[in-house]
Amino acid sequence: MKQDMIPSLPDPTGYTRMETLDKSNATEVYQIRKKPFATADIVFEAVMYTGLDDTSFNQGESVKVGVTLTLAEVPTIDALA
Repeated sequence: MKQDMIPSLPDPTGYTRMETLDKSNATEVYQIRKKPFATADIVFEAVMYTGLDDTSFNQGESVKVGVTLTLAEVPTIDALA
């Protein structure tokens, strides 16, 4: 799964967490939901590796960052298939 995003920093529980996961090669549970913060609306959930494609930010500019999520295990929920 590939996604471009523009981080809004500082963000210790969002993008900064993804940077830590990218550097450590640790896994994390990711979810896709129909509606944010509604547990019953999860359509995809899986343990995944986080890869950041571009981490060179220029001061004072909004920069897109490419994020690649790769399955580490079989999805526990997959209503997208």
